[in-house]
Amino acid sequence: MHMQLLKNLMAALMNLLPNSFKSRLVGLFGGLALLIGVPVYYHVNHVFSERLIIERGNAVRDLAVAVSAVLTANLQERQREIELMAGSPVFRRLPLSSSDTKDAVNRLRRSYPYYSWLGVADTVGIVQSAAAGLLVGNSVAERPWFKRGKEGAYVGDLHEAKLLAKLLPQSEGQGPVRFIDFAAPVFDDNGVLRGVLAAHAHWRWAGDVIRVLEPKNARMNKQEIFIVNADHEIIYPDLPELHAQKIPPPVLSGKDFVLDNWGGNTAYLSSSILVTEVIATRPLNWRIVVRQPAEIALAPVIELRRTLLLFGIVAAILFISSIYWVASKVSSPLERLASTARQIERGDENAVLESNAGSNELRDLVDALSGMTDQLLYRKRALLEANLSLERKVTERTAELAAANQALHHMARRDLLTGLANRLSINETLFSEFARMQRTGVPYAVLMMDIDHLKNINERFGDEAGDKVLVEVSAIIRHAVRSTDVVGRLGGERFFALLPAVDLPAAVAMAQKIVNAVNQTTLPIVEQVTVSIGVAIALTEHDNDSVALSEADQHLNAAKRRGHNQVAYELHDT
Repeated sequence: MHMQLLKNLMAALMNLLPNSFKSRLVGLFGGLALLIGVPVYYHVNHVFSERLIIERGNAVRDLAVAVSAVLTANLQERQREIELMAGSPVFRRLPLSSSDTKDAVNRLRRSYPYYSWLGVADTVGIVQSAAAGLLVGNSVAERPWFKRGKEGAYVGDLHEAKLLAKLLPQSEGQGPVRFIDFAAPVFDDNGVLRGVLAAHAHWRWAGDVIRVLEPKNARMNKQEIFIVNADHEIIYPDLPELHAQKIPPPVLSGKDFVLDNWGGNTAYLSSSILVTEVIATRPLNWRIVVRQPAEIALAPVIELRRTLLLFGIVAAILFISSIYWVASKVSSPLERLASTARQIERGDENAVLESNAGSNELRDLVDALSGMTDQLLYRKRALLEANLSLERKVTERTAELAAANQALHHMARRDLLTGLANRLSINETLFSEFARMQRTGVPYAVLMMDIDHLKNINERFGDEAGDKVLVEVSAIIRHAVRSTDVVGRLGGERFFALLPAVDLPAAVAMAQKIVNAVNQTTLPIVEQVTVSIGVAIALTEHDNDSVALSEADQHLNAAKRRGHNQVAYELHDT
């Protein structure tokens, strides 16, 4: 259809031109330029525009995928932490209102800065122990986290907690304070329900996670990241003007990316990724939505179209000018021939016909056409090089994203202060080493270590001095053990070491080496600290990897009762 329209236009143009060889030749080649140039322009524009749009759309989608993955990992880590603590000996055996239980709750609260509240309630919903004593003695029997937490692991949707917000320090939030709930049932050694352990995580953690992944030029490029709940409502950013806004259905269609105006006058390039569920039977149905104004995201597409159009216009002007020059050169000999013929007709016998003039003009025409072809081929090569450059950029961006994901994976398993393995990494190592021992029969040792009187150090010298003590002691422990041993920080002043393929005497010797090394080291500010260590051996007859860990913890408590700065490795040792 387009070709027929161009042919009709060319025929009409030829009829309008003066009836001369030069005009007809210019019109003929000008029409041919349109027949070739217009389809080439639309084809090149379509191919490269589509590729650029796909690249930009995939970049938006990749950012949504990265945010979704990190948010999922963070939720899973928090839930696993609550479940592991609920299954610890302190909650399984000791009274829920005991001082040890309160200490365990407070340690867990300090281990994660976004826990605004953490506590344990008995089977009828009365809070027995809580961080900072908040809500102790209050009934939480009607709270969703308590009802669901008695049945199994629970992760609750975002909500406000007005009563708790009034009890928290003012710095905890600006405006309505909102939380995410994590809960897990607490059973005794016989499997009887004792209560529910729960935590309220402050919603600002979502913003901190997203800011880590947000590109440096996100604000300049007007990239926006949203967290959307199951009702398609925006729950992040935590801005009042966004709370009532819902995501348009086309954005949530499941496509890699879409162009939609979000009910306004601005078109956005958007992508939506479902957040992986932490608990499959109780889905949150959250989504990560990333959007960017189309005029910014697709600016290279618009620039490409302008470049192609400008190139086409310039090429057309040069081509027609060349044809006009060629037509003039071709028609000039014909005009001289006609003039000579008229002279002869009038009887001028001295007029001479230049029979070889046309051949030179034709050669000039061939040369001009050859030059034009070379120019077109040069432009084609330039476009191909631009395409290769775009593909290289996509490869580089993919590699950068993979490197960022690897770095996030490493950060999720490291303690930020000391650089040692964190609780998640320790649990994974224990599980792996216990499975290896079951296969090979070779036991391993577990050391539970506490810096003695760290609380007094913090009160006397300040928290910064206490942090320096933690860092220095972690370095001493790391240098004292073997390269094959695993050292980690469980939280607060407590450290952990796993010694593969050692018996009890060797493990006790290693523990004593650490005690001596710490005791003999002069530290900045505080000068000297000591550590107490509990030692246990994991055996093949143990039911799981928690047995040795529990025994080491008991021995550690025995070492502290006996005066600190020593090693304990059997409950009946003296």
